[in-house]
Amino acid sequence: MRQADAARGRPGPGQELDRPALATAGSRGQGFPGSGAFPPFRTLIFTAEDGLGDTLRPRLDLLGADLAAVLLHDQPLDLAQGDDFAEVEQAMAEHRPRLVILDPIVAYLGAKTDFYRANEVRSILAPLARLAERQGCAVLAVRHLNKSRGNRSIYAGQGSIDFTAAARSVLLAGCGGDDAAARALVHIKCNLAALGATLAYTIDEEGFRWAGESPLRASDLLAPEATVDEASTLDEARAFLRSLLAAGSLATAEIYAAATQAGISEPTLRRAKQREGIVARRHGYGPGGTWRWSFAATPPDPGPER
Repeated sequence: MRQADAARGRPGPGQELDRPALATAGSRGQGFPGSGAFPPFRTLIFTAEDGLGDTLRPRLDLLGADLAAVLLHDQPLDLAQGDDFAEVEQAMAEHRPRLVILDPIVAYLGAKTDFYRANEVRSILAPLARLAERQGCAVLAVRHLNKSRGNRSIYAGQGSIDFTAAARSVLLAGCGGDDAAARALVHIKCNLAALGATLAYTIDEEGFRWAGESPLRASDLLAPEATVDEASTLDEARAFLRSLLAAGSLATAEIYAAATQAGISEPTLRRAKQREGIVARRHGYGPGGTWRWSFAATPPDPGPER
């Protein structure tokens, strides 16, 4: 079964460019960073959210897609209905796409389908997967994230876990960390090969661009968004650690004591430590050993002479 499930991270301006970017890459024979060139292929996009003339077409133009290789469909469909399913099959047979995008998948399940029930979801996904096999194409089923944050990434998409279970490969796209412009594509499941590297990308007035590997993790993309007050507190804690460790490493106990005096809570201090790339290293051995914090690039202290 050639099927993929992609969940979107935090929404924001330009967030919807990732699917047109995939279609553009296919139309130009360009894959993910590090992959070789390949013969261009067609992509068939079924969209229930974006207008063709005012949204998708301008995005494809911005990205430089070969529009002859990107086919768009914005009419309502219910894959639980035989006639509508046959329409999708006919479009695949006629245009021979290598990639079919359903955005979002829940819009094509029909009003009577409970997309939180695994048996009802599977009754639609299984025939769709068999259709993809017959037509020799991949199906990218796009889902939004559910409202709760902090869950394991495979449970983060709206609806039944069967969406993820049925997919051969699952990607999580979005932004995370303290920088809303830091975007990444995280590979969170793959049945046929090892997980790929997390890839950074940028979206601005010049379009979509890959930006190498990203340090972001799925948990960063799924973390609750900080309020203005929380973000300000975290910024203060980061500045506090930069100042405290500017001269070199410091014992963990001293850092916690100084943070308490500065009114910085332990959870905030730990978040600031992670954001600043600070590491804890043990110095010395036995009862006299201590843990000290320093920036990752700082060489370890030799510790007290013995």
